[in-house]
Amino acid sequence: MSDSIGVYPFVTLHRVDDPKAGPLIVREQCTPINRPGVDGTAVMRMGQRSEPFQMRSGVDMTSIATGPTAIAAYSTLIGDDPVSVVWQGIDYEIFGCRYVVMDVFPLKIVRLSAKSGGLVSGATAWIEMIWTLQPVLFA
Repeated sequence: MSDSIGVYPFVTLHRVDDPKAGPLIVREQCTPINRPGVDGTAVMRMGQRSEPFQMRSGVDMTSIATGPTAIAAYSTLIGDDPVSVVWQGIDYEIFGCRYVVMDVFPLKIVRLSAKSGGLVSGATAWIEMIWTLQPVLFA
């Protein structure tokens, strides 16, 4: 199972802030409660939530001319129904969450002079995108 966001597979997919870390997940969050004149600290559960984060994807393409088509296809996910994310063979739905694509934009589209491996046989181009994802609960 290759790394993917929704139905789109990638050769590389990693978090922008920590390339070795996987996607964030929805988790219980708490906040401390302190009152003046009262000793101690209490903790209040705030519910299950997460913050948006960014991932960087890379994939080979048949030609550089297919770049705009790929960007348009990826952009249809912005604000649409939550999608699954697979990272290092793990479908993150196992953690009870999916991801709303908040934004996606091209970082680079380049011609390849030589390549080995990849998803597309005979590829002559490479595209990298930055994705802003919001984890949401999925039942």
